[in-house]
Amino acid sequence: MNRITMIALAAGMSVAASGQNMMSREGTQATMPNAPVRTFAPNKAQQPRPAANVRVVNDGEENYSPYGQVVEIMREDFSKMSTGTVENPDRDAKINEYVDGGVYWWNIKPEYTTLPHWGSHFVYPAGGCLYMDADNNDGAQLNTPLIDVGGRCRIALVQFKARAVSGTATGLAVEAAETQNMSPTGWEYCAPVALPEMTEEWKTYEIMFQGTGHSTMFNFVQHPTLPICIDDIRVCQIDQYVNTPVTLPHSNYMGGSFTANWEAVDGAESYLLNVYSLDDKRMPKAFLTDQKAAGNSFVVTGIVSGETYYYTVRAVKGEHQSIESLPVEVFDLEAPVLESASEVHQAKYTARWSEVPTAERYNYWAYNVRTAEKDGEFVVTDENFDGVRDADGNLTGQTIEHHDFNSYDELYIKELSQAGWRGKHYMPYTDFICVDGWQYMNGQGDAGLISPELDLSKDNGKINLSIKLYGEIDNMYDEQGNPVPTQTQAAVALFNYNEQLGDFEQAELIYPEGVTAAWKTFNVQLTKGSKCSVIGIYAVRGPGNLYMDDLKITQNYKQGESLMEPFLYSRWHEGTSIDVDIPVKAYNSPLYHKVSAIKSRGSGNPYAGPERRESKFSNLESVVNNVSAIDGNMLREKPGVAASGNMLNITNPQGSAVAVYGVDGTQVYADNSGRGNIVVNLPSSGIYVVRIGDTVVKITK
Repeated sequence: MNRITMIALAAGMSVAASGQNMMSREGTQATMPNAPVRTFAPNKAQQPRPAANVRVVNDGEENYSPYGQVVEIMREDFSKMSTGTVENPDRDAKINEYVDGGVYWWNIKPEYTTLPHWGSHFVYPAGGCLYMDADNNDGAQLNTPLIDVGGRCRIALVQFKARAVSGTATGLAVEAAETQNMSPTGWEYCAPVALPEMTEEWKTYEIMFQGTGHSTMFNFVQHPTLPICIDDIRVCQIDQYVNTPVTLPHSNYMGGSFTANWEAVDGAESYLLNVYSLDDKRMPKAFLTDQKAAGNSFVVTGIVSGETYYYTVRAVKGEHQSIESLPVEVFDLEAPVLESASEVHQAKYTARWSEVPTAERYNYWAYNVRTAEKDGEFVVTDENFDGVRDADGNLTGQTIEHHDFNSYDELYIKELSQAGWRGKHYMPYTDFICVDGWQYMNGQGDAGLISPELDLSKDNGKINLSIKLYGEIDNMYDEQGNPVPTQTQAAVALFNYNEQLGDFEQAELIYPEGVTAAWKTFNVQLTKGSKCSVIGIYAVRGPGNLYMDDLKITQNYKQGESLMEPFLYSRWHEGTSIDVDIPVKAYNSPLYHKVSAIKSRGSGNPYAGPERRESKFSNLESVVNNVSAIDGNMLREKPGVAASGNMLNITNPQGSAVAVYGVDGTQVYADNSGRGNIVVNLPSSGIYVVRIGDTVVKITK
């Protein structure tokens, strides 16, 4: 849940955050990539498939005739790489060139290949084949042009010849990626495949990739090891007698059961479902084998709660079966069940829930309900970021003029009135916040402020957002290494939850115009709010910091319409109970709560934290209908101010907005958190005016 990804922002926007890890810039500038050997996803875990996914093909062998007819899409025999030999490649041949404004991947001169737009590094002609000189610290690499393999169930066969130059060699991996026509973001990666050990004998290898598209590129990467030769690359597809089903994520996970889903195949008479788990040696352990299903779903029962399962599907038509689909992983947990909350006493209660098998921790949310007293503008969110603190609860003291280059990869901001707001590549400053555009521009992830899930469906989804922004100017570098001053900009994105997808989808994206290196208030109108929406404000288009302050979100409400507002989010809570302090602002409100279970595993990616799975939430349950009834004397307490040395102690029993002014009318402090007790450190002696809601107190220090 909450996988609001970078892909969604066409120019910029996973919740795959590893938590409160401090990220430091490796420099203060953003630079162009300069790696000589390229892989599709250097910041993604490289997890090659086992060698069993590679077929060694004998001459005349037809491996896929039972499924349909093989259709050749592309062939390259490298006959134009005629100079040199396997033993003595032509290292003087200048087969690569870089064209201004050209695509970084397409660097082989067109006269050396049958089709244009090949690319390579440390590759040389070798008498009609290619010599890949991986005997260096970078390895060697060869990539195809873009190839249209989007039809025919998005399945492609890559055939090629390869051999070691001498002795034996390993280290060759083949990757595939659908590039979306070389879009800067949004590439879809197929799992890379590692080849077995190669000898001096030429062998023909065949690899099947599923999930290819209309602009797919294949990449041959020989990691630093001994040289190899490669020849006769052939890309094919299969016209199947009956198509491979498109598998869909599982649904209705209940601990002991789940529903396997796939799209219906035209002409299919039935389907064969396989379900399996993995044993301690990561070998498949069958649970269901060729289970016949008439429709495009099947309820799998009798599983062990919390254990990870996989399922694949084949379509059946007469005597023909399709190629098996890629497996869908069922890495899930059942939802906890809330028990009745303990009696509320002194504005506190204890929430309890059932223990979930394989759960490591839990996420707990508590809500109060605010109701519109009249038609008109209703404040959904109002945050001024005063007093925001770091992960250790300390004020950073950082300002625009005096700051470092550290940021948190992800941090939930506890000091806000509304719980669940989080920063990505974020750092609290002195009464405002900062997100680090350098981290965004350098491919590490989002840099933004992201809301909790909110009901933004009122007024047909129309939303008014106001925020103060300041965008830093910092240098990027062109291909010649020249600095290019670049203004960091902002993007405001709205995401809505898609029940069928089980995830959030971007509904709107707006770039506020005129962000500069000076504070300015921007008003943004969104129009597609839903019952479950998330708003994100991101740094884009430049490597500098984006500073934010005074965020306000409003909608037009009708009298009696209400907002369920989170006042507590306890993330990764250990144990199956939690003690909850009810804030003053929630004393007159109905209270609700829910809880989900969490588990994790290693991602295999050194650039990211572990993968986490969150269960569905428990049912949303009422805690108590009227908190004021349980401790009414707290509501009757009057606001007050007392001076103690350099400090003001402010009593705020109704959770009102608090502001402190100097005698000249200058505001020196503000707090909209709703906290019942507030301590203010005064800048100097003198007369001050304190406003607590409608109460005004004059005090001398």
